[in-house]
Amino acid sequence: MYMKWYKLQMASKRWTHKASIQKPLGAYQNQVQKAFGFIPITDVTRRVVFGTLQQVFLEHHDTAKSLHCYVDEVFELALDLEIIEQNPCPRKKKFATRKRKVAHHGTIEASRLPDLYQRIMNGKSDATFKAAAVALIVSALRVANIAYLRQEHY
Repeated sequence: MYMKWYKLQMASKRWTHKASIQKPLGAYQNQVQKAFGFIPITDVTRRVVFGTLQQVFLEHHDTAKSLHCYVDEVFELALDLEIIEQNPCPRKKKFATRKRKVAHHGTIEASRLPDLYQRIMNGKSDATFKAAAVALIVSALRVANIAYLRQEHY
């Protein structure tokens, strides 16, 4: 059923990038096939799905989020095709996840900021980049926010 779902997604051109195309196949080969083997989809229980996905959520959180979506969509397809009566895949919030360490970016001492400013201004970059770099330093905003900054805003 997973491969039937995957072929349907490929036919709809859901993924266009090679890495995106390979991700569901890798999830199938590394997780789904090992956990469920060739059990008929009608015999897959919520307990089996939960146990399998819970382990993945604890070990590989990002993979688990994607895998949960894929598995849920497969069960929804089976439900739509009236192969199963209900979707045994629990919602994401039911799974326990590890608290991940946040890796904050480094900081620059305030006494070094004038040197950084001079380096930016003396560099060969264009005026737009220089304005964005200075706004980044002065405002302490994230780079994504600076990218959307307009002339009239500063």
